[in-house]
Amino acid sequence: MGVSYFADTIGAIGGSLAAGFFLIPRLGTLHSLTLVALTNLFIGVVAFSCVGRSASKTRFSVIRFAALGVGLAIVEIAAGRSISPNTFSGIFVPPDARLVYINEDIGGTVTIEDYGDHRTISINGVNVAGTD
Repeated sequence: MGVSYFADTIGAIGGSLAAGFFLIPRLGTLHSLTLVALTNLFIGVVAFSCVGRSASKTRFSVIRFAALGVGLAIVEIAAGRSISPNTFSGIFVPPDARLVYINEDIGGTVTIEDYGDHRTISINGVNVAGTD
């Protein structure tokens, strides 16, 4: 039980560091979320394929991994086409504004919204400047 708890703690710390300092700055929120979901799907399929087998008989074939890779690629392509890159911009942009610019970074999400007669710039959804 202690080893399991230790692995869980190390995974939680490593995952938060990887997400905050590597995945989101390089891939953005949407692609990071997709990558993490596909990784979890991969781990689940591998774990499910081991159910009911003894430890000495657990072997993985190249065909099984190839099929898994093709399946994950199909899921990624389908998800990439069906989800807009600005999916998460609605969190930061009011419904009466038009999104002009969005950029994600490790420090926050910067958006520029157009309200017709004026524009505002916001960081993490908080208005910091405008032309009003």
